[in-house]
Amino acid sequence: MGISGYLFIALVIAYIAYIKYLGYRSPEQIKEMTEAVRKGAVLVDVRTAAEFNAGHIAGAINVPLSNLSQSQRDIGSLEKTVVLYCRSGSRSRSARGILERMGFKKILDLGPMNNWPS
Repeated sequence: MGISGYLFIALVIAYIAYIKYLGYRSPEQIKEMTEAVRKGAVLVDVRTAAEFNAGHIAGAINVPLSNLSQSQRDIGSLEKTVVLYCRSGSRSRSARGILERMGFKKILDLGPMNNWPS
């Protein structure tokens, strides 16, 4: 294997590590989010409707990322705590920025759906 092969492998490993890093949440962060939902925060799945219908966290509402900026009514008051999640953490991260620009005050990003305790 030449240098370009090793470089390719290194880039793939770096990319996978970066994706995992985006989705990492500490146990304290996970506890904060589960407590927020237990106390009435809106749990929002920003994946597509097909992904949502294939399985989601109990109690979540589905507002796909592509519809988020037109969906304040579905989410509720700008003062309400919102907990976001998706498949890998990328879309929930984007969704956080959209909600911040819309004026939501308390946004928590769970990242990947599998961060939710079973």
